[in-house]
Amino acid sequence: MKGVDVEERAEKRMRMNLAKGIACLVIGAIVIAAIEVLWDHADAGNRFRGASQETRDEPSSSGGFEFQDMMSSVLTGNLSAIGMQDVPQAFLEECFDAAELGDARCSADGGVIGIVSDAPASELFEACVGKLVDRGWLQVESGYPLRCTFLKESGALHWLFLDVNQVSGDGVAVLVLGEGDES
Repeated sequence: MKGVDVEERAEKRMRMNLAKGIACLVIGAIVIAAIEVLWDHADAGNRFRGASQETRDEPSSSGGFEFQDMMSSVLTGNLSAIGMQDVPQAFLEECFDAAELGDARCSADGGVIGIVSDAPASELFEACVGKLVDRGWLQVESGYPLRCTFLKESGALHWLFLDVNQVSGDGVAVLVLGEGDES
């Protein structure tokens, strides 16, 4: 009898772990698809004031943003292949110096900042949150671990979304920025 109970519990635990794993994969796929749809509908030319004029005027050699190519480069650790640039001045002035936390890059339009750190995801998340709150940003919880939104009433940036994940041994933060009225 006791052996049967142990086997049943082990089987239930295995099914629960499998269900959780599948749920994580489905949520990840939905998030990636949502980001791609949002990106495709964004005005990449002048969406964010943090992008340099040269970047806004420069046509893309690939005909636009290729999400699959970027994800492939990120997952293989080949950040130089993405063609990303340094973090925009508006982010440095209103948020924090992302390079203090790890290897920081920015999308060509200045709207997405990425940070790859040796620190665990939870530590990277707390460091980002602390720096933003210290600069006057209001944190809005999302209900999901290592993910939240920040708001600010004035400045070149007034909204940003922070999502941090553990990828292999590195913490990876993605910050999506929204512009403000510069008042």
